[in-house]
Amino acid sequence: MFTRTVMLIMFAFVSNLTGPQEFGTAKRNAEENGNPLIVVVGAEWCPACVQMKNNTMPQVEHSGALADAEFTYIDYDEHPELAKKLMSGQTIPQLMRFQYKQQDQQWTVRRYQGSPGSFQQVSGFIMGD
Repeated sequence: MFTRTVMLIMFAFVSNLTGPQEFGTAKRNAEENGNPLIVVVGAEWCPACVQMKNNTMPQVEHSGALADAEFTYIDYDEHPELAKKLMSGQTIPQLMRFQYKQQDQQWTVRRYQGSPGSFQQVSGFIMGD
């Protein structure tokens, strides 16, 4: 009984996590609601990218740092043209925080490149610290 209850609680918690959105959807939502657009560019062959995608970003989401943001993950090998347009340089993983300024109809961007560091550092970056 205890195991079943724990499993149900874990499922309810995990099912509340949304994970990354498709890029076009995330960008449109950020433009419409004013939330920052968080983009991670990585690749499956890159250990730091896999760490960012599978460990760091889920921890960041669990912490609530993505609650008021639109989040997307772009695989460099699957979408190289889009990745190259968004990235600065070729270092991956690359975490970007875009903010749409409606009055100017322009995007500003901050970048965090290379090894993901702690989830606290990434959360702070996402929240604009």
